[in-house]
Amino acid sequence: MKPSQLAALVGTVLGTAPAVAQEYTRFEPIWVEPAVRAGEAPGCGGMALLNLPPVWTPGDAAAVVLTTGPIANATRDPLVAMLLQDHAAVLELAVGDATPCAADNTATPRPQANAVASLLGALAALRTQAGAGMVVAIGYGPRAVAALEAVNESLAAEHLGAGGPRFAAAVAVGDGPPRFDAGPPPPVREQSSIRLAAFCALFVTNETERSPEASAGAAATARACHAALTPQSDGVVRRVYGTVSR
Repeated sequence: MKPSQLAALVGTVLGTAPAVAQEYTRFEPIWVEPAVRAGEAPGCGGMALLNLPPVWTPGDAAAVVLTTGPIANATRDPLVAMLLQDHAAVLELAVGDATPCAADNTATPRPQANAVASLLGALAALRTQAGAGMVVAIGYGPRAVAALEAVNESLAAEHLGAGGPRFAAAVAVGDGPPRFDAGPPPPVREQSSIRLAAFCALFVTNETERSPEASAGAAATARACHAALTPQSDGVVRRVYGTVSR
C-alpha cells in the first residue's frame, strides 16, 4: 500500500469512528491475506487498520468486525467504540463483491476473497502480526452469517490447518435478532468464560442504547448470547472483555 493510500485509510477511519474511541486509540496497519484451502488460488490481500486501545498488549482480546455496507454504520460504530473502551483491539474488515483485485501485479487476476476466507485470514493476521489472544468475529449486513460460518471447526481447519487459530465466538447482526455461536474452547490462560460473559454484557448494552426496538428485545438478546457463548455463566460480569488480570 502506498503512503498516500494508507493516509487515506487512516483519514477514513478517523472521520467515521466515534470521537470517544479516537482520543487515545492508536492505529496500526496490518496486512490481511485471505485464508485458503489446500490447492486453492489465493484471494486478494490488502492492508487494514487495527484499532488498539492504549492499555492493550499482546495476549489481550480482539474482535474482527466484518462489514459489507457503508463505512459509517449507526449500529456498528457505537459497538466498536465500546469494544475499544473495554480494552479490546478492533480490526475492521470490509469485504466487497466477487470482482478481480483492484491492483494486482500477478499475471493471473485473482478473485476477491469471500467473507469467510477474509475473516479467517484476519484472525491469522491478528495472531501472528499483533499477538492477539482470544478473538471474536462480528458480522454486519447481508453477509453477517459469514461470522457464524467462520467458527465452524471443520471449515476453519480446512483454511488454517488442524493446529491453526480459531475464533472463540461469533455474532451475526443482519436481518432479524442477533445470532451467536461459539468456537472451540480457547486455552485456559485466555479466561474465555470471563471475557465472553463480559462481551455479552457489552453487546447487549450497545443493542439497548441503539433503538427502542432493540431495547425491548435486550433480555432475549442477553439470554441468547449467554446460552451460546457462556452456558456456565450467571451473566453477572464486573470485568472488561479485552484484558484480564496478569
